[in-house]
Order: sequence, then C-alpha cells, then structure tokens
Amino acid sequence: EFVPSFYFYDLNSKLTLNPTSKDILTFSVYTGKDDLDKSQDYGDIGFQMRGTDTEASLQTTDFTRWGNLGFSGKWSRQWTDRFHVDLLAASSKYFSEYDRSSDMSSLAPANEGSENQRRSFANTSDEDNTVKDMSYKFNADWQVSQSHRLGFGLHASLLVNSRWEFYIL
Repeated sequence: EFVPSFYFYDLNSKLTLNPTSKDILTFSVYTGKDDLDKSQDYGDIGFQMRGTDTEASLQTTDFTRWGNLGFSGKWSRQWTDRFHVDLLAASSKYFSEYDRSSDMSSLAPANEGSENQRRSFANTSDEDNTVKDMSYKFNADWQVSQSHRLGFGLHASLLVNSRWEFYIL
C-alpha cells in the first residue's frame, strides 16, 4: 500500500494594543505551508518488450507545495461617541508549485553484434504560481442622529502575479 509523504504547518498570531482610551492598534500575521509528495518508483512493472525477456521500469514524480504569508495592521479610533474611524493595511503572498513527471525505461534489444540500448520515455509538467495582494482600507461610521447612521469608506487593492497587475478601488 502506498502512503504519500505529507508535511504542513500553520502559524497565526495577533497583537492588540490600547495606547489610549480612544485608540486600538491591532497587528496580525499568518503563515502556512503544505508539502505533498506522491512520487513513486514502481521498479519493474511487468511489461516486456515483444520477443525479449527485458522488463520496463517506471518512476513518477508528483510533488505539490503551497503556502501563504500575510500581515496586517489596523488602527481604530473613537473620535467622539458618535464618530468612529478604522484604517487598515494588509499584505499577503500566496504560492503554489506543482511538479509532475514520469519516466519509463527499458533495455531495447540490439541488432546482432551490438549491445542492448536503454530506451526512455519521459513526460513532465511544472507549475509555479504566485499571487501578491496589498490592500488599504478606510472606514468611518457617523451616528448623525438617533435614527440615522452614515457609514462610508474607501478600499484600494493591488493584486500581482507573474503575468498581470490588477488595481481595485
């Protein structure tokens, strides 16, 4: 029975500070990584080339790795009992890598008077992806009267990978 190799970790941390009775500072960090290896060596797989006693062998590489690293900082201030503001800055980087290949080889029968030749058939697929995100937010809440509240804000993000950049406002 085949059992793949797997490894992962996650770390999440948050620090909250109250420098004044009206201010709150919050800092957060997250990081995590996962590795999954399903590579196998099948050795001789029982496949024989016609007219020979030579068996073929097969090896596969099947490795996936992914993870994320993120930071954020937030400042909240209660200016008055009716007006509140939040400012947030955040950044994250996600990655994923995938390596899949197979190699099948055998000794091919030679012509008379020459040595057997090793023949190999290979197939490979690789992926390497990265996405970076930087975001900024401003939110305000104003209690205009007993029955009316006004909330407003602005959010800007920059998303980047190896092929494009995308801005959101």
